Amino acid sequence: MLALYEGRVKPFAFDEEVISGITARDASGHTVGHTRFDIDSNGSAMTIVGDLLHAYPLQMRFTAMSSAYDADPVKAAAMRKATLEELSGSGRFVSGMHVQPMDWVVKCGTGYDFMRLGVPTE
Repeated sequence: MLALYEGRVKPFAFDEEVISGITARDASGHTVGHTRFDIDSNGSAMTIVGDLLHAYPLQMRFTAMSSAYDADPVKAAAMRKATLEELSGSGRFVSGMHVQPMDWVVKCGTGYDFMRLGVPTE
């Protein structure tokens, strides 16, 4: 598969700006090298969390709950909790592969939830 992209693939490091305004951030645990992307443009901010949340209604409230798809469930759970804590109250929009786009993360008891237009998702 990589042969199809020969000459167009550029390795990057975590915390590196991979394209102007887009920074790669460590989200490993789901897979080795799993990456989230923080996008900042014209005063607006968004984070794409990738596969950090597979069953977000459960995993946001119970961050230690990992998916069978997580290569390292303990690391994935720790990364999920740390990422949600960082994003909660940050004002960054959040999207991912298994969540609806453009929500904010808010602290909710001992877990987290998405907030859409000021209304919790539940």
